[in-house]
Amino acid sequence: MGWLFTTKSRSELIQALTRASASEKGTSTTLAYVFNEAESVLWSVVELRFAPDADSTDQAPRKHCIICCNLLECSGGQWGYKPMDESMHPYRYSCPLAFLTLAPVACQEWRDKVREYHSHG
Repeated sequence: MGWLFTTKSRSELIQALTRASASEKGTSTTLAYVFNEAESVLWSVVELRFAPDADSTDQAPRKHCIICCNLLECSGGQWGYKPMDESMHPYRYSCPLAFLTLAPVACQEWRDKVREYHSHG
């Protein structure tokens, strides 16, 4: 996926990227986030709750947590972001270690690199 740009300021963009949202398909709630100024990356743990399928007898919402990595950049006076998640192995490893306990493993190789990154810090 490419970059998406907006007229929002950096702080407004971070607020928008971490704000809860809802649709007919379900909800998205940010459980934790941190902005790494040095790398200009927004790390977040997002809980996705999927609405029950109308044809299903199980009407309990399904939920799943993911670790998100949004690269932020300013170009031409506009802030943009490149959204990724752990499953895409974002090649950034400054994700807080505590975030790894909040979501199931989607890419073990990436998690190993995150631990390695923090062991040298």
